[in-house]
Amino acid sequence: MPNRALFENVWPIASFALLGTCFNAVAIGFSLIGIAQIMPFSVQFTTIQLFLFSSLISACDPVAVIAFFEEIHVNAFLYVSVMGEALFNDSVVVMLYQMFSKFLAMGEENLLPVHYAQGVLSLLFIACGGALLGAICGFVAAFITKHSHRADTANPTTVFLFAYISFLLAELFGISSIISTTVYGMVTKQYVKENTEWQTSMSISYFVRVVSQASNAVTYLFLGLVLISIPSHYDVWFIIWTLVFCTIFRIIAVIVQCLYFNRFHYPRYTVIDQFILCFGGLRGAIAYGLALDIPDSVEAKPMFATTCLMVIYFTVFIQGVPMPYIVQWLKIKREHHDSNLMAGFHNIVGVLLDLGENRQILLQCNNYTRSAIEAIIGQKCMHSCCQKYERINAKYMRPALIRDKKRQEFDASRIVRNYSKAAVSNAIAEMKFTDLNKVI
Repeated sequence: MPNRALFENVWPIASFALLGTCFNAVAIGFSLIGIAQIMPFSVQFTTIQLFLFSSLISACDPVAVIAFFEEIHVNAFLYVSVMGEALFNDSVVVMLYQMFSKFLAMGEENLLPVHYAQGVLSLLFIACGGALLGAICGFVAAFITKHSHRADTANPTTVFLFAYISFLLAELFGISSIISTTVYGMVTKQYVKENTEWQTSMSISYFVRVVSQASNAVTYLFLGLVLISIPSHYDVWFIIWTLVFCTIFRIIAVIVQCLYFNRFHYPRYTVIDQFILCFGGLRGAIAYGLALDIPDSVEAKPMFATTCLMVIYFTVFIQGVPMPYIVQWLKIKREHHDSNLMAGFHNIVGVLLDLGENRQILLQCNNYTRSAIEAIIGQKCMHSCCQKYERINAKYMRPALIRDKKRQEFDASRIVRNYSKAAVSNAIAEMKFTDLNKVI
């Protein structure tokens, strides 16, 4: 995931993952309660049990969509919106599930308003604690790889070992292991990559990719096997109403949030982007894993698990399978067509955006220009904050965590690297053109 694009769009992503997920969980829960009052389902359940189900069914896991986006190199803005929501949505769902599980263990008749307030505060503690733990593990891994350059083959072991440590410690302390591992990956990408040889970095990248693909394959194999291997309880009307409410409230949450952010945020969500976000709300392994974790004392557990499985099948096959054809039919912008420039600057240099690696140089220069404009007019916006962080990063953090890095007030290595990539690309293109002329 591109870190820069993630931080530039952090507020929309956080809103989709936090507010959107909470809205879906609450809206689906109250809607199913209302339907149960009109037409009772085949199994009786309490309000807390139903909210336990509505929280887990709100987990979006668009693995198929993200994999296709990576294959066709969709624009970074849409990619980080889908990927970022999928990452942090899972952590929010797990936190909601844990909160309602505690309420269920306490007993619905023993709950007081103060317990709900404590539950909300615990969500903040779990999220912030996971992020802090992941960052600490990432810094420790970077510091170790800085001083282990004589044994470069040990660096991959360090990277994977501390990733697992961050996960285990998060589970031990009762904080979000998903957020912890995600933040750990962001930190290691920033620092550890420069402490290792490029061959080692590529090996780590490909190994993670292979493990990810294998895990996805095993997950969906398991989802196919459990259909015939576990006790099931099919309540057709409960399944239908759950699908209807999941679809309706997903659309409402996406459209309302996009309308709000389009007024204050750039780039804006187009109608096509909103359609992809609505249509890409697939359910996956997180939802079903939580459904199986429901206590056996809950009478409606078989119905909840079966309904969750049916929702997963519906979203994966009806929404996920046609997604590549829908993306091609809608002609979604690819990465080399994406532009995150301000309107006036876009009109001036937009024609230059098809220059390959030169585009990255222009975008980096544009970021510095925008931060300078924000400083002149006295506004502290996203680019000013990013530049301030980069100065602190160049002066303190990079020298402490990266080998052979000196303290400096300004880090121009990104522009230098982009120029180097552009020079190499131009040289390769020139060689190919020369060889082609010789053949002709």
